[in-house]
Amino acid sequence: MPDNFRIDNFHGFPHVHFSAHGKHHEIKNTDFETIYSTVQIHLNTNESLKKEELWRALM
Repeated sequence: MPDNFRIDNFHGFPHVHFSAHGKHHEIKNTDFETIYSTVQIHLNTNESLKKEELWRALM
């Protein structure tokens, strides 16, 4: 995973943080295996984190 990027469900629902202390963004998918797979495919395809593109893929 890239630095300052985190996926968790601390608030009771799956969400991502695009920075270490940033706002959390809720995602619709609740299966963490699928979420991690989506992130891995995104990183392999783009070679870097593109927030808007990843956000659309997770929604």
